[in-house]
Amino acid sequence: MNNKSLLRAVYDAPDMRAIERSYVEMEAFYLPSGAAPVACRISNISPMGAQVSFSGAHAVPEDIRLRVPHIGLIFDAEVKWQEGDRLGVQFTGSEREDDPLA
Repeated sequence: MNNKSLLRAVYDAPDMRAIERSYVEMEAFYLPSGAAPVACRISNISPMGAQVSFSGAHAVPEDIRLRVPHIGLIFDAEVKWQEGDRLGVQFTGSEREDDPLA
């Protein structure tokens, strides 16, 4: 397969996600352990994970916690990829209700 055929195969490949994403613009906060929350945005989300972006590149650990005030939940997640100011996370299944007064 030549490079042009390979590029076409990649471009035409179906999205391999198990669950369809919803495109959104939601405010969220990365909650680093022992530090102040960092504002971020969720641009797509599914029951399995989300794409998160920051105002600039941020070093984040493999396991993170995200607070999403719009839906009133805090998610524990695993970072699956990071590219500049964007990252993709997979929710680990341990979410809890957000208590804004806590």
